Amino acid sequence: MGKRLLRGLLRGMQDFLFPEGEGCCFCGKSMYREGFCLNCWEELSIAKKQEFCRICGRILTKHSLQGCPECQDSGYEFSFARGVGEYRGIYRNLLHQYKYVGKQSLARPMGKLMLDVVLTDRRYEGTEVLVPVPLAPVKLLQRKFNQSQLLAQELGQALDLPVLAEALQRGRDTLTQAKLSREERRANLEGAFMVQRGMGHFLQGRKLLLVDDVFTTGSTAAEAAKVLLSAGAGEVAVLTWATGLVGGSGREGRDSRELEELS
Repeated sequence: MGKRLLRGLLRGMQDFLFPEGEGCCFCGKSMYREGFCLNCWEELSIAKKQEFCRICGRILTKHSLQGCPECQDSGYEFSFARGVGEYRGIYRNLLHQYKYVGKQSLARPMGKLMLDVVLTDRRYEGTEVLVPVPLAPVKLLQRKFNQSQLLAQELGQALDLPVLAEALQRGRDTLTQAKLSREERRANLEGAFMVQRGMGHFLQGRKLLLVDDVFTTGSTAAEAAKVLLSAGAGEVAVLTWATGLVGGSGREGRDSRELEELS
């Protein structure tokens, strides 16, 4: 993966020196770095100073720095998960513009920040294939695009890795997760994913990167990883744009409730 990492770094440098637009992709102010103005970049950079759980990737608070109690008995099938930042402030606002307003152009600057996580966390070394989490058919018809797939494609292009957009499919419809407990979420997602027929041999023994937009309780990522491993994948790591706060409601109750509703 060394040459691929080098290509990703070179592409990031090229994009920095020769940006596509003249203004911040989010607020329109003068460009500073990676498609963002100085103010937006500084807010985004706060995430780099935050401590996170080494298993689920959720942000740790001063009350949880000794460990994430939610991961102790989680039984996650994926090896580890990371999010670029906590679902609040600009991370929340960017995701809403991208996912619900339909500003698909944000996939590229968001993908660049996700790329930075991959390149700076050595646990992602050796990744061979990217797999986006699929949308339910009804949601795909409503939204017209799969936000996780676009992010995975940005990452795949930068890392020179294949993106198997059709490998994982929704096997059945599920209930809205927002008001379900952790146990109810897992039961709700049981059988929700399936590997498309004929795609199994592309997964055999390979280290996969599962890409999604948000990480809440980890139920979706865990179920998807379980299905991919059952199909022969050697390992599944997870990367999302936004993640939650250990303990759930923490600093901003509204944002935590919204995060629950997103999954």
